[in-house]
Amino acid sequence: MGSIESLFKFKSYKIDYLEFHINHNVDLLEFVGVIDPEFWDYKIGIRKPLYIKLKNIYIGGVDCSLSLFPKDCKEEDKTPENALIFLKGGIVGSFGVKEERFEPEIENNLVRKQIPAILFPYLRATISSLLANAGFGSVNIPLINIHKFAEDSLKDIEVEIIE
Repeated sequence: MGSIESLFKFKSYKIDYLEFHINHNVDLLEFVGVIDPEFWDYKIGIRKPLYIKLKNIYIGGVDCSLSLFPKDCKEEDKTPENALIFLKGGIVGSFGVKEERFEPEIENNLVRKQIPAILFPYLRATISSLLANAGFGSVNIPLINIHKFAEDSLKDIEVEIIE
């Protein structure tokens, strides 16, 4: 019977960026409960994938930001400085391969879709945990079709090769 071991191995991840600001506001300080998810503004970005030839590894990452604005905040005023709560985080991961780079079609699927799909739950959990421990209760970043998002985000991006 053949081996079921994958040629594509998730080696490690690190949360490599966290920025967290809270507006010093008495109403926000006194708030108890759960903030309605529809009041949060979410943004997600997929980092350009890299292939490090010397180590035979792929590197990829995901960035996410959440902002909570006052109800009367105009769209043009929605900046991190005007947010009641602003959190931005990023994650990076390394993925080893047993052989040299994959064929382009396989690489496209694994590196552009699977890396973000594997990493994003770790970032979601970190952000949710940070907000819960900061006194804001349970905040869940909505589930998204990360495969489709990554495919759309990286459709014109080539894997960068580092010799």
